[in-house]
Amino acid sequence: MRIRATAATLLLLVCSLTAVQARDATVLIGPGAYIDCKLYVDLARDVRSWQEADFLFNWVMGYFSARNMFGHGDHPLTVGSSLSPDALKSMLTDQCAEEPTWPVVRAADALYTKLEAKGL
Repeated sequence: MRIRATAATLLLLVCSLTAVQARDATVLIGPGAYIDCKLYVDLARDVRSWQEADFLFNWVMGYFSARNMFGHGDHPLTVGSSLSPDALKSMLTDQCAEEPTWPVVRAADALYTKLEAKGL
């Protein structure tokens, strides 16, 4: 039963590639663009939902990678690369807990900006 629920959730996340307009008119695609922080926090704090939480966290790591690579000319950034995945996951969970109505991408953007300002 649990396997079916997990599979259904992952299928929903993968198949629901809804495009959302970001602040600079860039189209974002994927679960981080429309899933709210409350759901992410709930998943991250539920030991039984680690796969779903990791799926969203991996999307956020792709977002970080894209921000690091593009928009900086010939000098890609390395924001977040000095921290462990567990540290980043914890920081994202805390950021989402502060603003549960935000989409995950907005929390990821806020976290990225904080890390960039600190040189991390």
